[in-house]
Amino acid sequence: MIADAVRVELEGGLLIITLDQPASRNALTPAVEAGLVAGIRRAADPAVRAVLLTATGTAFCGGGDITEMESNDAVSLDHVRGRADHMPSQVWRPLYELAKPVVAAVNGWAVGAGVALALGADLRIASDQARFRLGFSRVGLAPDMASAWLLPRLIGLAASLELALTDRVLTAADALALGLVHRVVAHEELADAAHSFASELATGPTVAFGATKRLMQASFERDLDQAIVAEVDTQTMLLQTRDHALGVAAFRTKERPAFEGR
Repeated sequence: MIADAVRVELEGGLLIITLDQPASRNALTPAVEAGLVAGIRRAADPAVRAVLLTATGTAFCGGGDITEMESNDAVSLDHVRGRADHMPSQVWRPLYELAKPVVAAVNGWAVGAGVALALGADLRIASDQARFRLGFSRVGLAPDMASAWLLPRLIGLAASLELALTDRVLTAADALALGLVHRVVAHEELADAAHSFASELATGPTVAFGATKRLMQASFERDLDQAIVAEVDTQTMLLQTRDHALGVAAFRTKERPAFEGR
């Protein structure tokens, strides 16, 4: 069942999406994919101000469903293409473009599309037991789910090609050194560390966070003039928000602002 494959829970303003198929290493079966789609759609709710993406078991996500790959010869090319497009269009892109912070807590192995799923988050905290492996070349495939687009932007072209062509396994320390994750913690501390960090983001100025994401994500395609215009337009909009007014008032009274996410 979809509800069993992915758990979605709202705690205050924090939406926690948990891949919960440890026996299959949280591979992207149809049930897991459907659960992710439902969870990410729920994340659009204004009551949600940040998202924590995590998993149970020894793997964050083991990537594509091998059983389904084995059946590709028995279906039409249109069906194969539709399945290949489903995760990028229905899961990865909505997650990446979500106008609020997304944190991934990588608890174990992230392989293939599982790496891409983690890259869809804005920030990644990894257990010291986490491992990262693109793995696509091992089954005669190329990186997908936008990983061939985003990975070079994060770690550079040469490092990305090395990972894709050699199928190298990265430790958590390797991933931190490359910039794939922003923090590594002891395995037993991961759940609390990620929850605390994401909960803190959920109390922030949500509209400003979303605007910041859009500005930085678009910076790769903009020249300096375009970037400055976008910043001016964004700041003009944010100056009219409730959270800006609350922040200014709190600054004057030397208190912590109680942002409302609007």
